[in-house]
Amino acid sequence: MLKKTIPRSKYLLAELLGTVIYGVVIYFVFTWLAGYSLLYAYFGNLALIVLLIASEEYLLRALESEAIFKRLSERETEEAAYRSLQKSIENNISFKTILYLFYVFILIFSKILETNPGLVGEDLSSFILSNNYSILLLIALDRLIGQFSNERERMNKLSAKLEKYFTENQG
Repeated sequence: MLKKTIPRSKYLLAELLGTVIYGVVIYFVFTWLAGYSLLYAYFGNLALIVLLIASEEYLLRALESEAIFKRLSERETEEAAYRSLQKSIENNISFKTILYLFYVFILIFSKILETNPGLVGEDLSSFILSNNYSILLLIALDRLIGQFSNERERMNKLSAKLEKYFTENQG
């Protein structure tokens, strides 16, 4: 039991650390942009979410590609490269998980601040209360990206079936 708990606690700690880092970055970006306009701050938040989700998706698609396996097989130390890649995949923490965790905390803290507004400073309070519905935006974007990926996959399968049917009936 203890052998399973320690590795899992490392993942949880890494996710919490990633959440804190993301929170600090988004806080400073949001407050900096809010100095110009609150609308800029909202769009900056949206742009950061989209950018990070898209970059994670790009990285995962790159890892799923055949090219990564070809490069691994070309290396002299194929087994070491395999172990290194396998370890990095096993230790990967999804950015979406960090985002969801962050916005769950925002949602909880926003409810606490509604009942006790003087608990934190004005900038932090404004940041939390301004982002309390961002989890809805995150869910909508996540679903939209997932839907787009599913539709692309379906269309690619349909295209392949059409091509197969067309080539079989040509000859």
